[in-house]
Amino acid sequence: MKKRIPVGIMIMTMTAAAAMPVSAAATDKDMTIRYTEPNAWMVSIPQTTINSDTDVEKSLEVTQINIEPGKKLQVKIGQNNGQDIIDGVVILNRTDNKAAVKTNVSMDKEGKNKVSTDSVIAEFQAEETVPTYGGSIFFSAVYADAGEVKAGDYSGTMTYKMEVADIN
Repeated sequence: MKKRIPVGIMIMTMTAAAAMPVSAAATDKDMTIRYTEPNAWMVSIPQTTINSDTDVEKSLEVTQINIEPGKKLQVKIGQNNGQDIIDGVVILNRTDNKAAVKTNVSMDKEGKNKVSTDSVIAEFQAEETVPTYGGSIFFSAVYADAGEVKAGDYSGTMTYKMEVADIN
């Protein structure tokens, strides 16, 4: 019985060795190592106080940007108070919600290039903090649909969207 255990171990070792392929020829193999740094950016959206008698210009500020080659960062207009912006009209509601005023938002001082939801207002590439397109938006003086603007404090929200897109 004592002799059978060493013989059994030897048989198992030989069987295992026969099952494993062994190559005497030396071959070199390459290993590909990959790393992807994600796109990153820091865009400052200015808080805006608008006036009843003058237009206001606001510029986007990018302090950090790292976009992969062949791509660009697009800053787009989102929504106003949860609603799509159409033809540049942004609504501000009085704190008691019994009155509202409007301002027209555009890409130019003359107010001809009005923005809407999904309008691209700026584009940035690579590590450049200077926009390759746009970068400023203009707010018209406030107005009311029914004549005179009623006294009070008005506010509203306008969201922005940042998206990475292919350079055309």
